[in-house]
Amino acid sequence: MKHPSLENLARLYGVNATYVDAWGKRHATSTEALVRALQLLGAGIRNAGDAPEALRRRRQECWREMLEPVYVAWQGSPAAVPVRLPDEHSCDRWRWRLEFEAGDNVEASGHAESLPVRRRREVEGVGYSVRLLDLPRDLPCGYHRLLFEIGEGQAEALVIVAPRRFYAKTPTERQRLWGVFLPLYALHRASSWGAGDFSDLEALIEWTAAQGGSLVATLPLLATLWELTDDPSPYHPATRLFWNEFYLDPRQIPEFESCAAARDLVGTLDEQTRSGERRRGPLIDYAGQMRF
Repeated sequence: MKHPSLENLARLYGVNATYVDAWGKRHATSTEALVRALQLLGAGIRNAGDAPEALRRRRQECWREMLEPVYVAWQGSPAAVPVRLPDEHSCDRWRWRLEFEAGDNVEASGHAESLPVRRRREVEGVGYSVRLLDLPRDLPCGYHRLLFEIGEGQAEALVIVAPRRFYAKTPTERQRLWGVFLPLYALHRASSWGAGDFSDLEALIEWTAAQGGSLVATLPLLATLWELTDDPSPYHPATRLFWNEFYLDPRQIPEFESCAAARDLVGTLDEQTRSGERRRGPLIDYAGQMRF
């Protein structure tokens, strides 16, 4: 049974209502799967019947967000950031500041009517326009923070500036490189609690470089919905936007030193590891390690 509102709601949350399998055959995502996915994403629905009202709310939320969370710009090319503005701000003065990863920043200001309009839309009786905010052309590569203000409204976004080409050598200048590959969960040191983590990966990178190696490769490290499944496959990620918390080393988290409870727990685990109480078996205890 088709649910157009549910499918449109899924699209606004980035959930596909159809998918193509390994044999090239297209399938429709089940209503139950769409509802459950949207519930996990905070859509506030109990069943497909709630989709029309949730769709109305989501459309309003999307247009009220002046900036998307992330924008990508290419080094050496013009960069224009779309900004959504309600008509009530059409005559207001705007100001933006771009804080570069290196620490310096650049600013600009002007009036809303000076920004070129990409498109207009009316949502629930409120008029909106998408206007283009021009950024400097010669932005350095890196992860930069864009702050935008207009009237009483404020928004911020991450601007990722990427080079168009990473490898600049010609084929005749290429040289053979070597490195190592292994799954991160299989990388163990004497201090490991049962599986490798990002600190172990850092140590392997440093060791490989010291031996003259040029690369270290591993399996995907993407986030998993541990609440729904204990399937540890790196090829069944919940999202491509986040790392898998399974591989975090809590000792490297900035807030670790200020949390006595966390320090006590880690101290207990370290002692169990040194004494041999926490012995590594032939298989990884994913559920057990996630509990810690």
